[in-house]
Amino acid sequence: MASLLMLHAEGLNAYRARDWDTAERAFLAALELYPDDGPASMYVGRCRLLRDAPPPRDWDGVWNLTEK
Repeated sequence: MASLLMLHAEGLNAYRARDWDTAERAFLAALELYPDDGPASMYVGRCRLLRDAPPPRDWDGVWNLTEK
């Protein structure tokens, strides 16, 4: 569990720093340890979307849902 938490912390730090590649690698490593990790899976998807369409410079990290 400690390894999983460390990977999440690394991933979140990189995500907040807009380092999508590092964040994705950390969350993918978390999924290797725990394949059913819903939050890690969600962040992998977000990293991929944000890498392809980066948010504005003043982005505060909030993810706004646009559909149900």
